[in-house]
Amino acid sequence: MKKLLLTLVLTVFCVSSFALASAKSEYVPFRQYFETQGYQVEWDEYLLVAIAKKDNKEVRLKTSGDYYVLNGVLTKFSKPLKMENDRIMMARADVEAIMKAGDVNADMLKLDYKDFKTLVAFYYNRNFMLYRTEGMPVGGMMEDGAAMEEAPMAKQEETAAISYEEKAKADYSETNNQEQGVDEADFVKVDGEYIYIVNGEQVKIVKAGADLALVQDFKVNDFVPFNLFITDDKLILMGQSHKQIKQLEENGDEVIADYRYESSTAVYVYAKKDFTKEAPELLKKFYVAGDIAQARCIDDYIYIVANEYDYMAVPYFRVNIEEASFKNGIEVLMNTLDVANNQARVDEISYFPQHIDRSVMYTIGINLNDLSKTGIDINAYAGNTGIVYVSQNNLYTAEEGYWDSDNQGKTELCKYQLKDGKITYLAKSMVDGVLRNQFSMGEYQDNLRVATTVYDQVTGVSSNGLYIFDKEMNLSGSVTDLAKGERIYSARMMGDKIYMVTFKETDPFYVIDAKNPKEPKVLGYLKLPGFSEYLHPYDENTIIGVGNNTHIEGDGRVIVDGVKIALFDVSDYSNPTLKAEVLAGGDNSYSEVSYDHKAFLLAKSKNLLAMPIGNYGKNGDYRQNAAIFSITADSIKYLEDISHYNDKATSTYSYGVSRIFYIGDLLYTLSDKELRCNNISDLKPVKTLKLN
Repeated sequence: MKKLLLTLVLTVFCVSSFALASAKSEYVPFRQYFETQGYQVEWDEYLLVAIAKKDNKEVRLKTSGDYYVLNGVLTKFSKPLKMENDRIMMARADVEAIMKAGDVNADMLKLDYKDFKTLVAFYYNRNFMLYRTEGMPVGGMMEDGAAMEEAPMAKQEETAAISYEEKAKADYSETNNQEQGVDEADFVKVDGEYIYIVNGEQVKIVKAGADLALVQDFKVNDFVPFNLFITDDKLILMGQSHKQIKQLEENGDEVIADYRYESSTAVYVYAKKDFTKEAPELLKKFYVAGDIAQARCIDDYIYIVANEYDYMAVPYFRVNIEEASFKNGIEVLMNTLDVANNQARVDEISYFPQHIDRSVMYTIGINLNDLSKTGIDINAYAGNTGIVYVSQNNLYTAEEGYWDSDNQGKTELCKYQLKDGKITYLAKSMVDGVLRNQFSMGEYQDNLRVATTVYDQVTGVSSNGLYIFDKEMNLSGSVTDLAKGERIYSARMMGDKIYMVTFKETDPFYVIDAKNPKEPKVLGYLKLPGFSEYLHPYDENTIIGVGNNTHIEGDGRVIVDGVKIALFDVSDYSNPTLKAEVLAGGDNSYSEVSYDHKAFLLAKSKNLLAMPIGNYGKNGDYRQNAAIFSITADSIKYLEDISHYNDKATSTYSYGVSRIFYIGDLLYTLSDKELRCNNISDLKPVKTLKLN
């Protein structure tokens, strides 16, 4: 007992002596002081950072530099740090400021590039160094374009076709978009008169109709297009641009200039013409750092989200950031970002203090009616894009990979307003679990509905739920613990009703009522063999499900045995039923619709449903054909396949049909090699156009 009392006295004496000694000095030892205040202090040898944690407060500092980080906020020292006897000495004024500060919980902050680089160094290994293209900004706009780098094909003979301005409204299909009025980028678009195709590195414009003529075919040097949009008067190409850049690399005491190619997202805007007579006119080209993730077109505005993964890293070589020679070289590169005269430059990066990320997401808004610098809106945010959902007025991102104190997975939801070509951050929230895809989100009457699968890290059992957030991204209501042991395979949100499919051995099809956002509730469900990976409304009482049929073997294994298209009757929400179903493709088959909804075609006025279905034969041959079905609200029937394969191309992806669309009475099927058209009435072939 005496020994215990002596220990306590000595401890109090030491702490008191330390406090008295500290009170007389402008500097205090970082570790000792914070430990006496109940902080857990550790040294991260990988980051070379001292970290002090207590409750919801965290302090990070290095042995040199002008800044420390308090809960993700970069803060400048009032006086520089000192080192005494291998101890970090921190100015008393800074320590007192930290102690007085409450729990920092800022929603979003902004830093310029250099300060953001400094901040990220407290969280990620700085042996990897920032680089930028010499003479090329993060987001930029080139001068007006006059011509393509490679001349388009020779002009076709003049035809009797009416001009673009005079053409009548045609009967044709559009891209299968999630939301009405929100066009999604794709590699093929139609306007009733022309078919626009991105085919490898080429852009092909085809005159539609029974004669099916290729009228324009061009390639742009250093630009590989992926997707496109069309408006009444413009053609917009999006893809990757490649540029040779100078790279500085340390070699002993020297900094050596090396060259390599860097890619960035590029957007080329063309004026539409009478393409039977002249090529499209290049109006403007934009460059944005990173890889394009998603793009939408609403009226005359383009909205793009791009990711620059691992913003701080040069994966090709390792350097030491502390070497002055290399640091000076980087400063030279950084200072060259302003060399172009006509650029829309991003000077700041926005970030959430609770989550420091070395990747950067760019939002880009383009006003197609104002292609000057003022018509571009570019913003940068620390973090990855994740899943993107876009309504008429808002853009949402969902990034998973967060964990709460119980080690349960969460997804961060961010909301951005879309208005007149500008993208503005509004609010964020967290939701339990992970999302399947963009159809796991939907907006209705200013509320965001989110369907997620939650994996319990303790029990290992999954469950599913629907969460509803108001316009400020506050949680209004939820329904949880659905289909335990299963996960969401598809969801579709239609007005105040949500349809959701989960799966493990059978396919529960749920109908959820979200009329009251504070109290969503399950109205009914139906269990079937198999699963649907894409849901599409036929009408308000009928839902189409596309997925796979399954059966259970004697040993309990679930076997996929064909593509299944089902018609669900939801006229009685409390008792959904199966109206009809059809199997196609056989064993080892799948439909591209399961992971790409733009491959789906529904033409109700023509009683037509079509989609690509791929199948591996017994000899390993692969074929993906256009499967054609007749459909009504009560029935579905397989008609036949339209195939691009021949005897010489029995197993190649190049002949696999990837898109199906119609113009008037002709049904078109597209593969990398061919564009074909058939009569819708009897599916007899009309014309085949070789693409390459």
